[in-house]
Amino acid sequence: MIYVSTCICVVLFVLWSFIFIKTYQLNGYNIKLFLSQVLRLNLSFGDKSKFNFTKRMIRMFVVLVLFSFAIFFLFNYFIDNVWIILLCYALTFILSPLFIIISHYFLFPIEVAIKHFYMSKAKRKLVKKDIIKIGITGSY
Repeated sequence: MIYVSTCICVVLFVLWSFIFIKTYQLNGYNIKLFLSQVLRLNLSFGDKSKFNFTKRMIRMFVVLVLFSFAIFFLFNYFIDNVWIILLCYALTFILSPLFIIISHYFLFPIEVAIKHFYMSKAKRKLVKKDIIKIGITGSY
């Protein structure tokens, strides 16, 4: 029974967090801008821009699912009172933007490593003498 209720809560939590994750992505993964949007309740659930399942967002979803599964499992395992569990669930849903921020800081070293990998790969390609380099400037 613990596993079933935990899985149901994780699915509901991820669906609820989808609004916040979309806002986080559309703000350019900027935590300060994301927090200001959340505090002003200016969320992106009705925007015309669609949510893109980039590799970064997939990593974010995986961390968020694992994190929420651990939290809901701990609630179900250690707390016996149903009302306290429901209160903990409600607080978890209310604080879902905080969990996105925690996931951001958890994934930050991985994102920096990926960025450095692509930068070094681009530098190695640009050092080669047999490639043509074209610079395009302008504005729309």
